[in-house]
Amino acid sequence: TVLADDPLLTVRLDHDSAQPVRMVLDSKLRISFDAKIVQSARESSLYIFVAEETLTIEQNKIMTLTDLGCIIEAVPSSLGQLSITAILKRVVSLHINDVYVEGGLAMYQSFYTQNLVDRLMIYKSNFDIGEQSQYPLPYDLTIDQVVKTSKVIHDCYFDRDSYLELLLPARTE
Repeated sequence: TVLADDPLLTVRLDHDSAQPVRMVLDSKLRISFDAKIVQSARESSLYIFVAEETLTIEQNKIMTLTDLGCIIEAVPSSLGQLSITAILKRVVSLHINDVYVEGGLAMYQSFYTQNLVDRLMIYKSNFDIGEQSQYPLPYDLTIDQVVKTSKVIHDCYFDRDSYLELLLPARTE
């Protein structure tokens, strides 16, 4: 998401709102110094999780990112995928109870297959951003299937955009 969209991942409401602790999973530290999220690291906390081996490969980049206000955390990885368990253990140690995961299909599948998803928030824009804008869900699940088996918590519309929040059923896999 950071490489493709260059988001801030902050709350941008008219009134004062607490800013989230932002966390980026970037095993090889491909994030740019110019990324909006990096440039705003001093205003709103930014943790960047990298693979342990990246610490020795990217020492200079890590120093620069740290100087820009980023907090670099190394976690174990396997086949290029960061350990979600290790990341969540670190998140818990920071006294964070809720994690909002924004990413593509691979990211969502990582959390979903480990039974770490209890809510699904779907934002749908009237604006089509290409083929991959079609709700990426794992294992050929459709939005209709998920809605039928879940409890709707919120369902609202903003002009032609919509938001749907679902409480997923407990799984025993």
